[in-house]
This record gives sequence, C-alpha cells and structure tokens, in this order.
Amino acid sequence: MCCDGIVQYHEAPEGAQRKPWNLPDTEMLAGNREALEKMAWMERHPTKDPERLARREANHKEHM
Repeated sequence: MCCDGIVQYHEAPEGAQRKPWNLPDTEMLAGNREALEKMAWMERHPTKDPERLARREANHKEHM
C-alpha cells in the first residue's frame, strides 16, 4: 500500500509476501492497567512548559 496524500491500493508483485500486522494482544491488554498505561496518549517531545505538561497529563488521564 502506498500513501502520498491519497490512499491508493496496489496489488503486491508476484511472489511478494505481506508482513503480518503487529496488533496488540487484546487478551493480554484487557484489565492490564500497566500495559494500557504504556499505550495511553504518550507524548515524548521534551518540554518544560507548564501548560503543555498539564494538557499532556489531562489527555493521558482521559485516555486511561
């Protein structure tokens, strides 16, 4: 698949193999707060801006 502003589907060339999707194991995540905590709205850009840090914390709590 190729995306350059417009999603376009292209058939795989003869003999090409698709890579498996790396989907999270829902059975492992269900009720596993520690695993969910690692996935929930994590912004990694460095900042010391108190407003931005407060927004990040609110977003993280909302997604948990």
